[in-house]
Amino acid sequence: MNYYERYYYRYSSADDATKAESRKHWEEVHAENLNSGRQDLICFSAMILKMINLADGKLVQNCPRYIVNRVVRNIAHYRLGLYDAFNEAIRAFCNKVNQKMRIAFLSGDYREYIPSAYLPEYLDFEKYPLHESF
Repeated sequence: MNYYERYYYRYSSADDATKAESRKHWEEVHAENLNSGRQDLICFSAMILKMINLADGKLVQNCPRYIVNRVVRNIAHYRLGLYDAFNEAIRAFCNKVNQKMRIAFLSGDYREYIPSAYLPEYLDFEKYPLHESF
């Protein structure tokens, strides 16, 4: 388990006040790193903020915990993007997920589970419905 995963689990188990303080701290650190221009520090703080968003349920929604944990592992260890990490997690647990997730895997349409990976104009589910034809 690397540093990012450990931070994810520590943040997940913290109380709400500590989470709010930690989020504020890392947002300030990330802003300072952006101003400094050092790429290594920018990547580090961006990854920590990504772990915070994953733990808060802002990036991956409506999923079992084992899928989210696998997504965290894929992002932290293999540096995959959110879409690729989620796709691999669904593929790895294909026999455990429900039919709706299987359909999303086959069609590659994860809007319901990772809406942040899509452009906002295409998140209108009435205009662009999820595939139900399988």
